[in-house]
Amino acid sequence: PQGLNIAMRWLVTGALSHGAAEGALQTLVRRHEILRTSFREIDGRLAQEVHPPCQVKLNAIDLTALPAEEREARADEIARAEAVAPIDPARVPLLRASFLRLAPDRGILLL
Repeated sequence: PQGLNIAMRWLVTGALSHGAAEGALQTLVRRHEILRTSFREIDGRLAQEVHPPCQVKLNAIDLTALPAEEREARADEIARAEAVAPIDPARVPLLRASFLRLAPDRGILLL
């Protein structure tokens, strides 16, 4: 089955704890079965399977080494690439998350 990605992007200001953000994603996946449901075709019919809570990783991409004028452009490139990268409906979790650090107190959360 093919689907459509729903890409979300938030500007985060202030200090972000990577561990706390990743823990929040874990909680989200634990609470919402649809985020840990896989889909596959069996005998020509679509079937779903709800899985137990799984590990969710928050990818951290540090852009602070880039010159300030290049950070936003690079963040936009990464966000566009993430938005169109396929997600396999047969594997859980059905989400991908990244945090693009632009400065010590500023970044972009992609989901």
